[in-house]
Amino acid sequence: MFIICFYVLAIQDVNAACDYNRQVELMTEAANIRAAYEIGEFATGEPFLSNDTWVDGYEVRFKIDIYNVTPNIYIEVKNNYTNEVKTYYYEDTEDGTISWFRYPEEFDHLVGYTITVYSNDTSCQGDVLQIMPELVTPQFNYLSVEAPCTKLNQFGQLPYYCEPYITTDINMNYNEFLEISNAELDKLETPNESPEIEVSFWQKYGIYFLIGGALIVATCVIIIIVKRFKRRTVL
Repeated sequence: MFIICFYVLAIQDVNAACDYNRQVELMTEAANIRAAYEIGEFATGEPFLSNDTWVDGYEVRFKIDIYNVTPNIYIEVKNNYTNEVKTYYYEDTEDGTISWFRYPEEFDHLVGYTITVYSNDTSCQGDVLQIMPELVTPQFNYLSVEAPCTKLNQFGQLPYYCEPYITTDINMNYNEFLEISNAELDKLETPNESPEIEVSFWQKYGIYFLIGGALIVATCVIIIIVKRFKRRTVL
């Protein structure tokens, strides 16, 4: 009985130590956690022979990083495609950063990660501090290498269905893709003909009437002035 009572009291003491101020401190650390991915070429570590020279091998990968992990917290990462769950402590990081790759053989589907931040502090051990929004990493879009997309790219146009890496499914079948992309190409390949502007008779010849009218008026004025001058001279 004494042992049971002691165990209960010990649990109460631990929970009591996780006071409000400590929770705020831990929540602040958790709020600094950031997650992101990048698409790039990374060394494979497997050289290959090219033109009689051994060169480093590279391949496109998705690199996922979680930043700002501290000794007071640990991270649980769930792969929502495979349901695999991995736990990372500060000791598993490189200066507070957790990193892993997605490889080309996995590019045929989207993968989302649910990241949960827990307290690793002895006074609040295991408390959930933050569940981050799902981080969705892309899949390779095989339509992007089709001829219509290649041509659209040459025109400087890259609609979503032609982007090489996408994070949402393209809701169209292959025939729909051909129909939409070829229609877009037709617009770009058809030269823009300037529409003919309809010109009225007055717009076309009005200037000549104005000039002629001005000359007639000027002539009449000159004749009148000359006649008046002659009359004054006779008098």
